Amino acid sequence: MPLHFENRYRHCPTCGGLLEPREVKTEEPPRLVCVECEFIYFQNPKVAAAVIVTYGDKLVLLKRAIEPSRGKW
Repeated sequence: MPLHFENRYRHCPTCGGLLEPREVKTEEPPRLVCVECEFIYFQNPKVAAAVIVTYGDKLVLLKRAIEPSRGKW
C-alpha cells in the first residue's frame, strides 16, 4: 500500500492517540486514522462549495465550463 504522505504526523489532533495509515475508501490513497477515536487526518484537504439557485418556481441548472469534468451538470 503506497503512502502519499510523509510519516511526520504521529498523533491525533483531537485526542492525542497514535495515527496509522489505513484504507478508508477503495480506490483512494490510504489516510492517517487515529487508533483511539477513529479521527481521519486529511492532508491538504480540498475546499468545496455548493448552492441551489431558484428563479421563481424553477430550479436553475448549470453545466461545468472548465476541466475537470467539463460539460457535466
